[in-house]
Amino acid sequence: MDKSFKVSGMSCQNCAKTVEKHLKDFDQVLEAKVDLESQTARVQSDHDLDPDDLNVALEDTPYRIEKN
Repeated sequence: MDKSFKVSGMSCQNCAKTVEKHLKDFDQVLEAKVDLESQTARVQSDHDLDPDDLNVALEDTPYRIEKN
């Protein structure tokens, strides 16, 4: 399953890399790609993830996956 999510709090490429790393390290995520310009994260998973699930991976960072 491939889904896109809006990410808040990113202001530079290092921010995007940090979000991407944390999402990739999350056990339910198979692949993650973060785009700074569009402020989005594209996530592949075998699970139907929602923003609350992904925010667990980002809990130690200032970044958040926004709820629609």
